[in-house]
Amino acid sequence: MSPTHWKSVRSKLVAQRFAFLGSFPSSHWYKPLTSEFITLLNVSPEEQERIIDEEVKFFLAGYQTENIRFTYDTSKEPIGLKINPSLDPYMRSAIDRFKDVFINLYIIRTYCYQMKHDRSFSLIARVVAKEVCDRTNKLLRPIIESELSDNNLLGGQVLSELYALRQKAVVQKDLENINGIFMVSNYRGTLVQESKFMIWSKKGISPSDATKIEDSMMIRSESSQHILIEDLCPSFLLPILQSIVKCGDYRCMMDKAAIGRGPMPSSEDWGLLDINAVARKVKQVESETSAALLKQLRSSIALDNAIKDTQWLLLDGAWVRSLLLVCQRESLLNRPASEVSKKQLNWISDKILKPIAQKHFPFVKNFSLAISDVDVFEQLRTSGLISERHESSIEKSEPLLCELLTLSYCCPAEMEKIIPNHIVQLYVIVFRLLLQLCNASDDVCDALFDQGRFRDPEPVQRAQCYLLCAIDRDLQKLRSTLLDAVDRAKENFYKQIEKVCYSISNETGIYDCTNTHSKAAKEQRIHSTANKIMLIASISMCITGVLSSGIIGYISDWKSRKLALLIPFMGLLIADITLFMQAYFVELSPFYFIVSELIFGCFGGYMSIISSAFAYITSAAESNALMRSKSIARLEGIMGIGGTSHILFFYLKQRFYWDAEYFGYLKAIIQACSTIMALFIYPFLKSKGVHDTCLTLLGLTARALGKAWLVIAWSGCSVFFSVLFEMFSRFPATGLRSLIASNVRPNHRGGAFAMIGVLEGGCNLAAAFVFHSLFPWSLSFMPQLSFIIMAVLIVPPTILIWLVFLNLVYQYYKGTIKRYYRHQLDSPSLQNEYSMSGEVEHLKQIS
Repeated sequence: MSPTHWKSVRSKLVAQRFAFLGSFPSSHWYKPLTSEFITLLNVSPEEQERIIDEEVKFFLAGYQTENIRFTYDTSKEPIGLKINPSLDPYMRSAIDRFKDVFINLYIIRTYCYQMKHDRSFSLIARVVAKEVCDRTNKLLRPIIESELSDNNLLGGQVLSELYALRQKAVVQKDLENINGIFMVSNYRGTLVQESKFMIWSKKGISPSDATKIEDSMMIRSESSQHILIEDLCPSFLLPILQSIVKCGDYRCMMDKAAIGRGPMPSSEDWGLLDINAVARKVKQVESETSAALLKQLRSSIALDNAIKDTQWLLLDGAWVRSLLLVCQRESLLNRPASEVSKKQLNWISDKILKPIAQKHFPFVKNFSLAISDVDVFEQLRTSGLISERHESSIEKSEPLLCELLTLSYCCPAEMEKIIPNHIVQLYVIVFRLLLQLCNASDDVCDALFDQGRFRDPEPVQRAQCYLLCAIDRDLQKLRSTLLDAVDRAKENFYKQIEKVCYSISNETGIYDCTNTHSKAAKEQRIHSTANKIMLIASISMCITGVLSSGIIGYISDWKSRKLALLIPFMGLLIADITLFMQAYFVELSPFYFIVSELIFGCFGGYMSIISSAFAYITSAAESNALMRSKSIARLEGIMGIGGTSHILFFYLKQRFYWDAEYFGYLKAIIQACSTIMALFIYPFLKSKGVHDTCLTLLGLTARALGKAWLVIAWSGCSVFFSVLFEMFSRFPATGLRSLIASNVRPNHRGGAFAMIGVLEGGCNLAAAFVFHSLFPWSLSFMPQLSFIIMAVLIVPPTILIWLVFLNLVYQYYKGTIKRYYRHQLDSPSLQNEYSMSGEVEHLKQIS
């Protein structure tokens, strides 16, 4: 009997159970089809379109189809698509546009699968590969109407996942816990992989095979349910092998003797394997065991920023001019490359690239200037990127620095699979081409300047000048064409990403594309651009609104209150039409938002709406000051349903990773509470005799505390406690407008409220300029700075109103006391009594 008989037994069992032998199975993505295409006869274009639509979805799901397949090179890597020639030519051309998409999906899925299962890669690399594959599938799943059923999984695929999971579990368990080791091996299965556990269950093995295996082993098991395979047992476990089996038998015995529940099987019956449940369990355990690692990975790697920084450095070209100026100032560009030392290149890198990395693009720190072996045109000739190229190289003299200057990339370990060096080298070609074009253009401009110094140029000089002008035009055209091609490629890339985000927003939300829990949510450039647009829009509307609200106030007082209300609403309607157009044409620049605000401001803006509405409500209400205050409070409460956002959304998104949904919940609660307070609580307090000034002070104090709370908020949930303060936010405006209406004549109220609107617009203009400039600037060190300043700015008017109120109360009681004593002095009956006691002069002095 051969001592390796257990291997043949294992092979037979594995073959029966659709498992595999080896480290991991081959990828099941895009299995090639060997059958020939079927000719489609008498199939209408509509039916072809339906067929192709379904097969494209199958291709996105990871399977080659009957009419769409890959073509391969010698290394069995896809290089193109092979489409059924009997399809309509228009259909074939439409499918061919997806060639790059399909090839990229093949690369992502197959290589991520290999990295995930190949344990020669590090754990971080395998987790990154799994994350990339999961995100790709998550993006594609909503596009595919019918999801793949887990029932289609082969048994070997599920068992391979189980094997990886069992390996992790054995490593993570404490080896001193013998019973725990046995439970892990017993639950995960034993006859699955080449690296099996040393304990086999006799269930599923014929008695003759079990006897042969036991006879071939030096160590015999006393168990009637298990077999020991000493070849698979580590040396440090050999002395306690019998104890492990006894622990397993004891556990099975206790399980069978348990009352109230059925016995647990001592080993898995792979013939009755519930594939769906196993797959779900594997996914659950894998996600739990890698959660901490993934969290650390996301926090330490800014993938989105790294890709954007790399694209900016190599494709944008905005810094090429600065590089040329520094090199020209040091007289290095036209110097032979062999005469330029590495120290000089490092100095230029520190001069140009280091400030860029520190201020704007951190990932740029991994790049530095270097000298290439060949110039960029020779590199293009030998790269295979150009179809029509010279067969032989052009002989040149000693190359200059400007011809060989390039960028070297020091790839971080965590980015090795995300932004590999060979991809960066392709981008570097674009940078080197742009550098050559800019340098050549500068040389031509210098030559033209030299020609222009001649007052009466000779014919030869004029011809040279014409030739230089033509060369300059061609260079500018080449440079413009290169930049346009790069811009179109980048624009198409981001546009496709945006469309994918829109298509899956109902299921996962747009933040799945931008990853609100990653560094992208803290992207300062995005917040800075958004605040820049808001700043310009606010300034435009405030300036035009201030200029036009005075005219509308005059119309309100001397013509018609209703006409003054109608004018700004007409402007609002036109502005909304422009906003609808911008929402429909998503490719338009976001700066067109400024146009809608400018139109609204020309018609008076929100200042005219507010001032005209309050002038109308105070004139329509009764002359009683109490009723006027209640009317203003109700109007303020109705207006509170609208609400504004300002920079609060950007602050919460940057600090707590909020999206529009959470911010909408907060604003809805604040607006609902403030509206209820203005509609019901404010009139109720007025009916109880509370003065408008007291209510104004209450609202100002609450607003200051609300801004202060936003500064000290420690989590997203704690932000909602600011509702307790913001619910009084409409008290100050209501109280102040009530005081104004009580102290102005009816025919001057329109002008008074218009003046208040002008002042409000001016303050909003100043606030927009200050806070929309301050917030992007303070993002890097203290995002709460804007709200601290807001809270501090509320304190002076609160103190001023309080002092004025105290002065009025003092004057009121002083006048009351004077009137009382004068009444006492003017009474004849009391004058005789006081005169006899000699107190008349004293009372006059007091009066």
